[in-house]
Amino acid sequence: MSAPSTSPPDPRPTAYPVAEERSLRQGERALMAVLHDLEADRDRAAEAQRAIVRSLAAALEARDGYTGGHSEAVHQLALSVARRLGLSRDAVEHVASVSLLHDIGKIGIPDAILHKPGPLDAGERAIMREHPAIGERILLPLPGMEEVARAVRHEHERWDGRGYPDGLAGEAIPLAARIVLACDTYAAMVSDRPYRRSLPEVVAREELALAAGRQLDPAVVATLLDCLDHPDAAPAGPAPARGEGRTEAELRALMAVATAVTAAHRLEDVVETAADAALEALGVSSLSISRWERDHGELRTLINVGDLGEGEERHPADEVYRTAGFPDLDELVHRRRPHRASVADPEADPDEVALLRSLGKAESLAVPIVYGEDVWGELYATQAEGRPGFDDRDLRFLQAIADQIAAAVGRAEVFGRLAELAYSDPLTGLANRRAFEERLEQAAAGADASGRDVALIVGDLDDLKAINDTGGHAAGDTALVAAAGALARAAERHPGAFVARLSGDEFAIVLPRCEPWRAEELAQRALEVIAPETMSFGVATLRTGAGTSADLLRSADAALYDAKRRGRGQVVTAGAPAPGPRSPERRGPRGRRDTDARLATLLREGLEALDGAGAGAGALERLDAVLTAAAGVLDAPGWAISFLPEGAGHIETIRDVDLAHGRQETVQFHQERYALADYPRTAAIAAGGGFALHREKVPGHDPESRLLAELGYEAVAAIVVPVAGGQWLAELFGDARTSELRPALPALRLLAQAAAGAG
Repeated sequence: MSAPSTSPPDPRPTAYPVAEERSLRQGERALMAVLHDLEADRDRAAEAQRAIVRSLAAALEARDGYTGGHSEAVHQLALSVARRLGLSRDAVEHVASVSLLHDIGKIGIPDAILHKPGPLDAGERAIMREHPAIGERILLPLPGMEEVARAVRHEHERWDGRGYPDGLAGEAIPLAARIVLACDTYAAMVSDRPYRRSLPEVVAREELALAAGRQLDPAVVATLLDCLDHPDAAPAGPAPARGEGRTEAELRALMAVATAVTAAHRLEDVVETAADAALEALGVSSLSISRWERDHGELRTLINVGDLGEGEERHPADEVYRTAGFPDLDELVHRRRPHRASVADPEADPDEVALLRSLGKAESLAVPIVYGEDVWGELYATQAEGRPGFDDRDLRFLQAIADQIAAAVGRAEVFGRLAELAYSDPLTGLANRRAFEERLEQAAAGADASGRDVALIVGDLDDLKAINDTGGHAAGDTALVAAAGALARAAERHPGAFVARLSGDEFAIVLPRCEPWRAEELAQRALEVIAPETMSFGVATLRTGAGTSADLLRSADAALYDAKRRGRGQVVTAGAPAPGPRSPERRGPRGRRDTDARLATLLREGLEALDGAGAGAGALERLDAVLTAAAGVLDAPGWAISFLPEGAGHIETIRDVDLAHGRQETVQFHQERYALADYPRTAAIAAGGGFALHREKVPGHDPESRLLAELGYEAVAAIVVPVAGGQWLAELFGDARTSELRPALPALRLLAQAAAGAG
């Protein structure tokens, strides 16, 4: 649309019959009207539904290659389970649709979360958990997809009622959702992901069995295991598509728009994507999206696409239309009435006709974009001379597209508000880890371009656990807020300093254009401000060996760990020479009472971990929860979880956590194999049991001792728990700061057995 005429005509009633549109609900009614012809023919409707499923599945695979391939694996398993359960042909087809589309809502998840090459944090997990509801919203307006949409919504409900989004339990969960969840769970466990290797099949089956009756429908699990033991022939592929008419073409076009705008989260991206997709879908000459600025009584054009007229721009700087100049526009924004105009219609608004002639167009069609109860803006399409004119069906179709845009606009505005919350820490008011990672990456990139160095300080509060134990979590929160204030005040002297709370008691300061010695001074100032509490700090810069932002963080983390080893209130710079000889921190003698108290704490916190983070989880996650708690109580720097497949003669390390070099935020997942015969102490307890080993107390040629040295540890407590199909091996590693592990061995064995479900 170009600049409007300034002489308003007398108001005239529109010549286009749209009164009935007032009674239509936005979205579903408009879409159902568009698909009216499909409903008259059941066979064609069924074929169209299959086309929807195929199109959406293809769109999902294009968005995320893993998710698409994963959906196909789930699809094959789910078909086998549905058939073996004896479901009807229609029910099997229903399960097939749900299996292909169970992750369709991930189209609406931001790329930064969807493609993150590591575990998600709590905020990211909350956003990811929205994908079942997003999937339902995508599918619900489509004819014949209501039950599929419902099953997609509930695919992450748990048999015990502890799932999401609605907490359904047992048979209240749709059967298709229960089948797909079991197949989804198994397929995920045996698939490689960027942040972990696939589990051995025997471990995955054990996890399925443990989840039966808790997370998963036990009857479905039994059938799935039977299908895995006795696989049937591969199910036939989808029927070939038949010829499609106008309605099918409209359906595909509408889904193209819906898919495109669902993947956009910023308002600017929604407008840009929707305009291009809608232009192609409608097959019109040009299309514009405008926003209604109620306070100014103006419609402001945000984007023009297609065959633009003289003076039109894709992104106009100041293209506005006042309702005083266009009576049909006044009807649209105040009464939600669509309108049409044609240069050949003597009853059309003269100013609208003049505008069309100035654009070189013959006809226009405009519909409101309604968000909530208010008109958000206008979707405006034109046709050039000689092209098909607009009819009632075009009106309904354009309105359906406007409704898709409205939904995306609403979501973009919600995401915008969430983004403000997503980048700050609610307790301290500092930036959070997400904001920190973005700023660190920007600073590193800027340093590369300018040749200037960038420093990073990572620190944590000493003895936060003791503060919590003595004064409660309120005292701990007060200490964290005080630490945040001390860091912020210390950083005030450095222009561009960026202070963030990473998690728990860990903080960071990004310092652009900063030398190492200045960063050390800043950390020392923070120590002076926070006294009498203390913090430990690690400092690193790009020039001290870190090549990327990730390397910089790892280097600062390693320096922090070194500082913690040296004692409280220390500042260590990566790459700097070690200080002169000093007395190491001594723990002092521990009496029986002190050891008993620590073991009581270990049992209490281990059980709390099983009842909390480990509740309802599989053996791997429950063992991880126990070892995480044990590491905190005993000051252990790492742990590992392995599996010994029955009769295999080797150990498969599945999870390996190294807090000394990666910190808990960058836990590393991988899988390694060790021959059991090479490690006699471990082989001796392979049937069940445990041992504790300290390198100082065994010969240097001892195989387990040599492995500890290679891993950089001083001690280990190892526990083997037999389960169906093999044995779990849990190992807790120690260093010079770790409490004696041998007295803790009985408690660790009890907790490991409880975690693995073996007693």
